[in-house]
Order: sequence, then structure tokens, then C-alpha cells
Amino acid sequence: MKRLRQFTQELKPDFALIGEVLFGDYNQIVNDEMLHSCTNYECYKGLYSSFNCMNLFEIAHSLNRQFGPEDWCIYRGKHLMTFADNHDVTRLASILTNPAHIPLAYGLLLGMPGIPCLYYGSEWGEKGEKAPDNDYALRPCFDAPKPNELTKFIKKLIQIRQNSDALCNGSYRNVVIQNHQLIFERCSEKERILVTVNASDSPYTAWHQELNGTVHDLISDTEIQKVLIISDKKYADKANGRDGGVGTETQIISAEVYKNRQQEKFVAAVVERDETGEAYLPVYYKSRIYIDFCEPENYADSFEKLLRWIYDKPLYKRPPIGKQPAFLNERDDIALGTSFLSKRVLLGLKEAKPYVNGAIEEYLVTLSTNIEALRIDCKPEEYDDKLIEKIDAFIPYRNEFIQICISVCQYSDDIKIDKFYHFFEKLIPYFKKHGTGSFYEHEFDVFKFIAYELFLYYVAILLKYEKFIDLDEFLDKQYMGSEDSYGYDVEGYLIFYNYLKSLDYRNRRLNCRKLSLFADIIKERAKHLSIDFSDLMQADFVLFLRAEHLIHNDWRKWYPQTLIYSEYRRKPMEIFFRAQSKKYFEKMKCAIGFDDVQELKSFIEEYYTEKREIPRWQHCSFSPKGLANSDNLCSKR
Repeated sequence: MKRLRQFTQELKPDFALIGEVLFGDYNQIVNDEMLHSCTNYECYKGLYSSFNCMNLFEIAHSLNRQFGPEDWCIYRGKHLMTFADNHDVTRLASILTNPAHIPLAYGLLLGMPGIPCLYYGSEWGEKGEKAPDNDYALRPCFDAPKPNELTKFIKKLIQIRQNSDALCNGSYRNVVIQNHQLIFERCSEKERILVTVNASDSPYTAWHQELNGTVHDLISDTEIQKVLIISDKKYADKANGRDGGVGTETQIISAEVYKNRQQEKFVAAVVERDETGEAYLPVYYKSRIYIDFCEPENYADSFEKLLRWIYDKPLYKRPPIGKQPAFLNERDDIALGTSFLSKRVLLGLKEAKPYVNGAIEEYLVTLSTNIEALRIDCKPEEYDDKLIEKIDAFIPYRNEFIQICISVCQYSDDIKIDKFYHFFEKLIPYFKKHGTGSFYEHEFDVFKFIAYELFLYYVAILLKYEKFIDLDEFLDKQYMGSEDSYGYDVEGYLIFYNYLKSLDYRNRRLNCRKLSLFADIIKERAKHLSIDFSDLMQADFVLFLRAEHLIHNDWRKWYPQTLIYSEYRRKPMEIFFRAQSKKYFEKMKCAIGFDDVQELKSFIEEYYTEKREIPRWQHCSFSPKGLANSDNLCSKR
């Protein structure tokens, strides 16, 4: 081979010798005395296999092993022949399991080190599978080229590579590696290029400190309105020490910051703290506001702050000069970290995003976990005041929950009620004592109230949007209640109705003289635009009827507190009014738990005999017959 190299070089100095090699150490034959290059079968396999397995670590590992910056990398400086297919192997369009990955594979091929080789016909996606005994399918005869969009794309990639010193001669370094995403750097003395691949069906945002332009460009470019600084220990140390590129940008940023103290172009996102809990920040930035991403539990709130900064929608606006800032009069409300998550869910539902199921689950888990922030620690005699404060502070989060439930009904038929069932089940442990220590009887009333209200709203929404089958399934669910030596108590939805002693105490203490302070508070809070108090009364009535009919529990009942206001109501509940139609009744009957109209009518008549007792609040009660429209059910087609 040495003699061949010498002979060809004498004939033509730039004569290229390229060998077809499958295995082994390519250094033995690709060197200054033998071949100029050889086929890179290792990366050929990784090229298609990484996409088929959705594991881009494979090709990233092979490329780094061969061309990476470490001393042990074996082929740095060599230009091996790279290919996606050839005359001896199954064509790319036939071996890839997902045709959408074909352009991505060529993007990798034209972006990675080496001499890219295109096999004829594959530039338009020709198929061909290698047979056990012949290669005829791999080597067809074409009457004419068949250019298409893939051909145009590859042509564009070739043009980019031809005009790029970094892609032709630059080094290789992995920057971001995920199963479905890969970002690597090609760098020469003349330029730096980042090659990015996203094999997922969903958009992907890569977060990496190196994925930035120069600071000078960020500052001087008038079209760039915002600059985000990711600050950790390494960044802060380099900035303070004026070390490397970070040191240079520190000098530039400092001048910009101190030139205009009111500017909002720069903001730091802190991702690391020191052992004392202090944020790692450059000295020049110490006096400025930053966004804290150090604590996972505060991530959602921090992300919302970041978005507000990006879109110039600050959470708090400066008050007019001369007036006392509004925040001085604000109370310390709870922070449950769900605001960003709820917005993501609503967007996902409206735009039918593939992530929406996971987003709903993340939102509900976060809400059920962080609801611990509602816990009240005070003297028993102060509890009722604190309860009112806490449930008032919870209203924005309740409204988030309501809007998500409504949007699920409006935009999706795929979201299973199991997600909400598991959410409500996670609230039950808050109803009782945790750990050791003393407690008083009504210490957990705040959680009982919130759970009841959310449950009532969820049922009201399912009724309003006529999700009767889903409601029937949901109300049939059993919940794990308290635990004893025999295991868990299993109860139906009655577990969410609880007598709240703290509200009775408040009624007496303040001399409110309310027949049901519980009902009054629910009514006063029912100010949501989409779900009003009449919807809650309807849900309360359905829950009452269904429990009376299907649940036989001597010590738990569903007392329809809101129906104390039904004496002012002279018309039936909406779904029962509509149930004058036989067709509608057949659709809704599963929700109330009755098999036919006669069974319902007979059951309601029992309230007007001695068989059943209608709940009363002193002199107030309600009419089951009137609310259920008993006399007119199924009277029309």
C-alpha cells in the first residue's frame, strides 16, 4: 500500500486513495504513508441505529470516540468517508423505521466530521433492501433522476457545508445529548457552528450556558431587547476574576449596567447557591434583582417571573409617585406554585398539544402536594378567623382548577376522570392528624372545606357540560380513608362532606345567626363567570339524591347545605327540567343513579311519607319533587 501511495502521488500530487474497510483500527492504513481515507462503518451503523432506537447517545458516543477533544480520541485530524448507505447495505429509506428521520440523518451526515458520501438515488429517498444472496435491489437502473423536497434539502445542506470551514475542517465536541436530541460543536479558527438534531415529534428547548452569541452583540444589537444571564459558581468566579470570555463580558456588561441604572435588558437566573445559602452572583450584579431557580418547589413561580420579564408583564407595577406602595397593604397570601402549570395545561388543551395529559397530571400532583401551605397553626380560638383568611387566599387557585376542569370538558374527550379521582384521593390524608403531637378537633377544617368545594365544583362542571357517563364513573369511585390496624377504610364520595365545627363556633362567636354559615360562605364565594351558585345547588341535589338511593351508610350522609336557598327557587334544576324529554332522561339517568323514571318518581314520593326525611334547617327545607320536576319527567319525546 505504501508503494501504491508513492506511485499515485508521483502521477498526480492530489490523487486520493480511499479504502473500503469494515473493522479494525483505521489508523493502521489511514496515515501519511498509506490511504488518505477509508469508509467509516462505525458511524454508519450509529447513524441509523440512533434514530431507530431513539437513542442519540449512540452516535454521539461514536463521534466523540473518534473525533472528540480528549487526548484518547482516536481519529482526530483524519477525514474518514462517512455515509448513510452504499452499494453493500440496505438503503437509508428502507432501514429507518420512521421516514420523518431521513432528513435528520442527512443533517447529521453533512454536519459531522469526515467526507460525506451520497449513494445514487438516496438523495430522493429511494428504497432498497439487501437480500441474503444478492444486491440487485440496492443497485437499480434509473431512467432519470427523481428530485423531490428531500433532494432540495440535501442540496442546501451541501451548499452550507461547502461554504463552512468549521464543518469541513473543524473539531468535534458534544454540547447537549438527550435520547431524542443532540447538539454538537464544529469549531475552526475561522468559525464556530452548532449542529442540532431533534428526533422527537415535539418542539424542544435546549438550555445550555454555551448556547449564546457574544455579549457585545447582545448589547449593541438594538433588535435584542432581553439578555438572560445563567449564574452559577463557575460563572460568578470567572466574572469576578475577569477570566476568559466571561471576564470580557463582565467588563462589557458592567459598563452597560452602570451607564443606565434603570435598564431592564439584563436579568440573572441563579441556579446555584453557596454553603451559606447566598446566591452565586458576579460582584457587578449583587445589587440587582435576580430570578431564583435553585429550589425545585419554586420552579413554576420562577419560570412565570421569567416569562413576565421576557414579555414585559411584571407581576407588580410601580405605584404612582407620592402614593404608598400597594404591597404594604397586602396580606401574605399562599403560594402553591401552580400558576405556570395551569397556563401550560390550558394552552395544551386549546391547541391539542401531545403533552397535555402529562401536564394535567403534573398540575394536579403539584396542587395536591403544595396544598399543605393552607395548614393553620394558631390557638383554637383564633382558628375560624385564620380559616376564612386561608380559603379567601385560595380562591385564585380554586378558579384555576375550575377553568382547567371546564377546558377539559370543552376541548378534550381523551382526558380520563381517573386523574381527578386520584387528585381528590390525595386530599383525604389532610383531613386527619399527621405524626405526633397534640391537635384540636377542628384543626383540619380548612382542608375539609377546600376539598368539599373543589369536589362540588367538579361535579357541577360535569353536569353543566353533560358529561353524565364520566360523572357516573367518577361518583362510583371508592376512596381510601383513615388507616387502622386492619388497613384502610374504603368509602365513597360521602367522605368529602364533613361537619365543620369551626364554622359553627364562628357563627356563635360573631352572633351571625345564620341557619348555615357553611352554605352562606359557599354562596358568597360562588362568583365564577362560568359556574354560578345555581350550578352548585344542582350538583348538591344530585349528590344528595344519589347518596340516598345508592349509598347505605348509617353514620355518613350527604347534607345538601346549599339547598337551604332552594325555598326562593320556584323552578326545577336544569337537568331535571330538560329531562321532560325522554331522550334526555335516558342520557342523564346514570348520573343520578336511577335505572328508569318510575324508579326515580317512586323514590321521591318516599320523602312525602314516613319512609324518608327531608333535611331541614330549623324552619327551612326544600322540595325534592319540585327540584326534580317529578311530575313532568319524560312527559315529552
